[in-house]
Amino acid sequence: SDMGTGQSFQSPQLPPGRPEPDGKRSDYALNIAAAGKNLNELAPDTVLVFECPLGWNGSGGLSDIQFHRLKPWGSYDQLQSIAVTLVDGSVHQATFAELEKFNWTGQRR
Repeated sequence: SDMGTGQSFQSPQLPPGRPEPDGKRSDYALNIAAAGKNLNELAPDTVLVFECPLGWNGSGGLSDIQFHRLKPWGSYDQLQSIAVTLVDGSVHQATFAELEKFNWTGQRR
């Protein structure tokens, strides 16, 4: 098991990349709408964490995913889907077309 090691923050879909200057690397980011919030302040269907190369402690949203898909380097643009974890604890492997259907705002719908 990779839990407790730096490996648990690296996507199995992406080839090993270069770590940040502090030696850490993460392929997952926090939804900026969830930053600083208590989980019970957010709708259960809110995106909490998603696969995106925003670096260690990265946070962002749907626009960051779209930006990284347009980059001509790396392998993120070659993925067919990414992992998305919701506030309710469920994990989804979503295609890029499906991502807009997720709750990125944290508001109840």
